[in-house]
Amino acid sequence: MLGRREAAGESAGYDRLRAEREVADVESAIADARARRLRAQGAVASFFTDAGDITALVAAVPPPATTALPDVDQLLSRAETVRGDWAALRQEIDASRLSERAADRRLVPDPEVVAGTKSSNTAGGDVGSVVSVHVAVPLFDRGSPERAMARARRSQAESRVESLRASLRAQIAATRAEVVERRDAAGRYRAASSDIDRLERIAQVSYEAGERGILELLDALRSGSVARARQAELDAAARRAEIELEFLSGWEIR
Repeated sequence: MLGRREAAGESAGYDRLRAEREVADVESAIADARARRLRAQGAVASFFTDAGDITALVAAVPPPATTALPDVDQLLSRAETVRGDWAALRQEIDASRLSERAADRRLVPDPEVVAGTKSSNTAGGDVGSVVSVHVAVPLFDRGSPERAMARARRSQAESRVESLRASLRAQIAATRAEVVERRDAAGRYRAASSDIDRLERIAQVSYEAGERGILELLDALRSGSVARARQAELDAAARRAEIELEFLSGWEIR
């Protein structure tokens, strides 16, 4: 339309050139989005032995998240239950306690009973039974090095648990706050942009009725496309924050 208007002398070439520039930018963005989609489809296909045509893999568009978030203490408690690094530290603490108990047991004598037979060829020979009891008394080796080693390992593991708890609490609190903020931002923008379709219809009808020019129609369509792209970005940012919170706490947002 702009080309025909320019040829008829009804508009300047600037309008057509600007529109062509915007078209080139949009096509470049579409090509970049397609490339990123193929990369994501390939990443998903790598989880399956026979994914077939990766271009057929599509993601369902989820509705806006409305699940209430637990508080920081609940998320931290969940993380302590399901995170592997936390479980490994707990196992290390338990193993250190058992090692310390084993070192304390070295002070208790461990009797050993031996039973058997004994034969002799003196005075015609004879065979008899023998029963003996051996007891090792730890006069010098009292397990002090092993006990100190076990206590040091337990103290180190407990310190690492406290450090992990403090660090994880801070990360969970910050990420939870980010999720709340990004959800609110996406919701506010969605509410503010609820009349996009109506605005485009009004511009289209006004143009067809001759009440508005082609530039006003293009501006309305441009505003609508920008708003939809921005809404998708806000929703994606909120979902990425939710995924990060799931990774930190182990709590799945359904």
